[in-house]
Amino acid sequence: METKGKEKMCYKSTNNSANADVIASHWIACNFTPELSSCTNISEYITKIIAYAERYELWEGNELIAFGAVYQNQYPKAFLTIISVVSSRKGLGIGKLLLKKILQCLVEKRYESIDLEVFSNNTVAMKLYISLGFELVEEINHRIIMRKILKS
Repeated sequence: METKGKEKMCYKSTNNSANADVIASHWIACNFTPELSSCTNISEYITKIIAYAERYELWEGNELIAFGAVYQNQYPKAFLTIISVVSSRKGLGIGKLLLKKILQCLVEKRYESIDLEVFSNNTVAMKLYISLGFELVEEINHRIIMRKILKS
């Protein structure tokens, strides 16, 4: 359970349980900027994530409200390929809650670092990542690579 202000929020946490349709519906409810479909083929991306990434999910009832996917196939380095929160729940600390869970899981698995890529105009996401200890590695074509060194 997470508390923000006077509102108590209780979320169910799962790994790898959301199917492709649920993930696609969740992403539609996230209203990405730029639109995710302008950056990638959604169907192919979901297929790749289901096949190769560890998926972290937060549910409110039957609704997937937050989703993160991490490629863990280059131990001891991990790569956060996506983290998303439905638009109706943004600003409540849910993304931070999920990312902290992901980082803790990686520490427990003894990963040494995690990288991610973020659009340079996504200042809200960058602020979150910096608050959790990510540092800028490089910027390429309006995309910023960030890294966090994980300590056990």
